[in-house]
Amino acid sequence: MVTTSKVAQARKAHDSDTVDAASGTIRTGSTAEKCPRAQGKEFMRSGRCQEAISHYSTEINDAKREADDLQQLCPHLELLYCNRALAHLKLRQFFPAMLDAKLALEQDPKLLKAHHRLAQAQLGLESFKAAMQSAQAGQHLLDIKADRTTDFTILMDQIAMAGALKADYAGFDGRILQVNSLQPSLLP
Repeated sequence: MVTTSKVAQARKAHDSDTVDAASGTIRTGSTAEKCPRAQGKEFMRSGRCQEAISHYSTEINDAKREADDLQQLCPHLELLYCNRALAHLKLRQFFPAMLDAKLALEQDPKLLKAHHRLAQAQLGLESFKAAMQSAQAGQHLLDIKADRTTDFTILMDQIAMAGALKADYAGFDGRILQVNSLQPSLLP
């Protein structure tokens, strides 16, 4: 009997849309198997970010070890990197978050979450100009798609505000900074 790798299980789950989101279980015929991304998301939901990082790292390494061609074997590698970036962000580990977001963008340059997480990581590193450029790249993709389900405006405001508070105008993109009151939600 041939066993299926975790990566192949995730691809099968995605292709057949048989993932139970609550439990992270893949239903295939009479068997149930754990979806690798769902398990990592469960760690994140329960606040166990370090365990999520370890889990995503294992999944990424397994995919690399099993792959001759990463895109063919694991079409969701960019999501594993992107999710690991989020876990690093929650732990305020900005440099590893930035690296993971960049790896996700190498896999899929149009992945909006990766642009957002890259900008957040760069903001955390106080690299305001790079953060603004990353947020603008994400906003540009949204504008091309005419997608208004999300936008990068709030993040760009946070970057501009953080730069202004640090007296670093490298990330300033001409925004009018009108502060009626310092809103904690706009501060990094």
